[in-house]
Amino acid sequence: MLSNLIHPLRDALMRASLPAAALFKNRNFEVTSKGDAGPLTTADLIANRILRRELGKIDEGAGWLSEENHDNLDRLGMRRIWIVDPIDGTREFVEGLPEFSISVGLVDNGVPVLGGIALPAVNRLVVGGPGLGVRRFEYRTPPQFENTRPSPEEMEDPQSAWLDYRVEEYVESEHALLGRTRAFQLKGTRLLVSRSEHRAGLFEGFEDDFELIPTGSVARKLALLACDEGDLIVSLRPKNEWDTCGGTALVHGINDSRVIELLERRPVVYNQRVTTSIGMVAGNSHLVRQVLDYLDRNNIQPRHSYD
Repeated sequence: MLSNLIHPLRDALMRASLPAAALFKNRNFEVTSKGDAGPLTTADLIANRILRRELGKIDEGAGWLSEENHDNLDRLGMRRIWIVDPIDGTREFVEGLPEFSISVGLVDNGVPVLGGIALPAVNRLVVGGPGLGVRRFEYRTPPQFENTRPSPEEMEDPQSAWLDYRVEEYVESEHALLGRTRAFQLKGTRLLVSRSEHRAGLFEGFEDDFELIPTGSVARKLALLACDEGDLIVSLRPKNEWDTCGGTALVHGINDSRVIELLERRPVVYNQRVTTSIGMVAGNSHLVRQVLDYLDRNNIQPRHSYD
């Protein structure tokens, strides 16, 4: 049963999150470029390897799609697949902004059925899915990550003393999230938007009708939405499956909430050959309908490129 995977997924996320947080705090990571795909850091690679190892223990028969691995199209013939973004918000990570996340989603026949997002900078994990509800975990950092500067190699080696800890000993709280939204009318709604899209002027004029909250990482915004730290998300630029999969499962774990592609106005079908979709709207179903009407009235269209 999927409910039995909540805590194993929590544990996998925490094991990937601690090295990312340590590297972010100590600033001892390397940065290379993936060209148009943006920067790549040591943290991306370490988190990716840890997640592949740990998620394989949870469901070894599932396929794999990660931003940081070559895409093996054998996954298209697999019913279940892990879809992973080891660090979503790498630009923010490099800039020293704590607005990055780790995103994991388990897809069954094109539908996200379980998701987890880690917010390493604030020691928070959010895990859940449709029919499972959503849980928020707060944890403290094991002392070996708090007081020292382990090398990247030490932080991912399963035999390393740095990884010799029991996750449950460091989880301080667990809360079921009810997904209450404070807004049922669009005016004044807390609208989470992309920091880069806001900087590019794509939401000019929105401040007259919304409480705009520009912030980094698509997956992080979906986690904040599930935690009732926002009412809606609107993104006008393309998204990849690994950006949205884990967060889509979380939002769909909250009663009467939706995540849809903006162009087609329908839920994204995951594990496709082409992994991009155009724009995104997420939130309470009532607010989603209203914001789509708002976009139509103001002739605001999604962008087919990142320009």
